[in-house]
Amino acid sequence: MCEPLQYPHSCNPVCKKRGCGVLYVCDGIWKAHFKHCSFIVQNHISDIPLVNFPSICTEEPIRAKGSKFCPKHAVIAESLGINPTGSSRNDLRSEIPGMQILFQAAHQTSAAKGIELPSNSEASTLPCYKQLGETKTKIDRSRGYLFIVRAGGHVESFAPIYGSESPSQVFLILIAWMYLVLQGVPVEKWGEIFIAYDNMCNLDKIRATKVLLPLPYPYNSLWINGMTKVIDGFHLSNHKSGDCHTKYNPEHIKQIHPNLETSNTQACEQTFSWLGAFQYALFQMPKYHQIFFLHRIVQRRNRYLEKR
Repeated sequence: MCEPLQYPHSCNPVCKKRGCGVLYVCDGIWKAHFKHCSFIVQNHISDIPLVNFPSICTEEPIRAKGSKFCPKHAVIAESLGINPTGSSRNDLRSEIPGMQILFQAAHQTSAAKGIELPSNSEASTLPCYKQLGETKTKIDRSRGYLFIVRAGGHVESFAPIYGSESPSQVFLILIAWMYLVLQGVPVEKWGEIFIAYDNMCNLDKIRATKVLLPLPYPYNSLWINGMTKVIDGFHLSNHKSGDCHTKYNPEHIKQIHPNLETSNTQACEQTFSWLGAFQYALFQMPKYHQIFFLHRIVQRRNRYLEKR
């Protein structure tokens, strides 16, 4: 569900001046999304039990028949007498025996594994709230994509997200990407690399970030002892908590890398401005067609930026 595509990059002097190689920015784009199966499935990762996924099937529905289900779940729906072209996820909760219980269990699990609330005794840690983009529509569509972009503008990676831009999905996408990026980088240098995200304060509070990962040493602690985490400068003013302006302040980048001309924490917003030109075309595409199209235009954009 969260395995990201990754693109190699050769730095040039222009992108290095903007922080390429030492600053990465991630953010979700909600303009590009696709239809997925409407069946309710409880997803989990046994090795990371503190992380939860949306209770959805991510497979593409059968297009030829106008079905809202993938081939596997279309058979199940037909055996239960469910209309494959007219049922939404809300309909399924009442139409399929046990589906309401499964849906409630998935959401109760999410609440139990979710964000740790700050202590009331800490006046500086007022909670920050980010709109995660959860929508309720008749046709089930993905929430969009999480993009990871170098400060120089090179798209490093992207992966689809489902249901909402939930911290759990963002966490797993970043972990998979960090594991690849930090290969060969000395552990003592990990803290000199920065990752910026507009909801970093809440992402860093989920319980899964407080324990070791099921990865070989030293990567089992790549979140706890890995890249330095900051909130991008574009969204920092929206955060009210004192911790957001101290612990996650992007000014830390200049303290570690004083020779940088600029730290471009708005790299994702700039990329999304370019991607907006393809919004209508992407909306018409089914899942795998859309991902392939995104893959190709990202490759072309990356090649263009390298030649500047």
